[in-house]
Amino acid sequence: MDELGAKTRPPSRRALRDASLIPHIRRVHKENYGVYGVRKMHKALRREGFEVPSCTVVVIPGTVRTRSAQGRRQPFDGREGCP
Repeated sequence: MDELGAKTRPPSRRALRDASLIPHIRRVHKENYGVYGVRKMHKALRREGFEVPSCTVVVIPGTVRTRSAQGRRQPFDGREGCP
């Protein structure tokens, strides 16, 4: 059942804006070797002239599947060479 027209309604302005920002977020993330977190990504996008709120930069990378360097580290358990 189509609850309140959710499947048939056109995308919102926010959804369209977010979709237009995804290629730019991916590009900035890749240009910076994939190590920028949300704060630096927000500042880099603002330097390039994108008026984007920081909360949007927080939400979009989760859907784009970008991670900062901190998210990629393997946990340290103190054992060397153990599988």
